[in-house]
Amino acid sequence: MIDNCDIIVSNPPYIQKEELETLDQEIRTYEPENSLTDYGDGTVFYEKILSLTEEGLNCKFIFLELSGTQSERIINLTNRFSFTKINIYPDLNKINRVLEIKI
Repeated sequence: MIDNCDIIVSNPPYIQKEELETLDQEIRTYEPENSLTDYGDGTVFYEKILSLTEEGLNCKFIFLELSGTQSERIINLTNRFSFTKINIYPDLNKINRVLEIKI
């Protein structure tokens, strides 16, 4: 368990199992599959990271890269927690890409 830190930054595996076959060939060929997906709905690691705050994680901020296909679903996961502030930053294509959470 992390006892004390200021910031956690994560790009967790967020591709849904069903999405794997739709990825560009270059990604499927050169990226390790377990770095892309949780072999489920793509939210397992988000739920775990967010739940650490209820397990006593003493941290000021969490930054998470968001899935381009289910960012709203991931953002909605934060509603189960008592975070001070949440910001969402889009990428250059105006897709919600980074979730900033102030604890």
